[in-house]
Amino acid sequence: MFQYNYIGIPYVIGGRDFSGCDCYGLVRLILLHEYNLELPLYSKEFDFYNLKERADIITGHKDLIPAREVFDPQDGDIVLLYYRNYPIHMGLWVNKRIYHTTQKLHSVCDKENGRSLQKYHYREYYRVLHSNYTKESI
Repeated sequence: MFQYNYIGIPYVIGGRDFSGCDCYGLVRLILLHEYNLELPLYSKEFDFYNLKERADIITGHKDLIPAREVFDPQDGDIVLLYYRNYPIHMGLWVNKRIYHTTQKLHSVCDKENGRSLQKYHYREYYRVLHSNYTKESI
């Protein structure tokens, strides 16, 4: 199963490759290498502990990604997670699990109902429709 190639990748704020990534970087990395879908290379500096600023960045990603909201997640769908009414985290749905990474975990994990996701109270699922980017534009 390909998803095990990503378990253990270190958490790095703004990271976008196998040497380290944040939650958006992980989603981007898996979609690129496993689904041939390239998302924008986005790496804005931000205050990690400011929930509003994190939410604004993730909401901005939603505007950049050609995707539609779905209610029946399938492999490769983006999972947007909310905390205190802010969309502050994302992961990828694979085999009925959410693959994600957080600073607290230090690396990629595959917990669906584990402690690492307990604080998030709302989820949205998005299916990427196509890729407007090419690998050469990275």
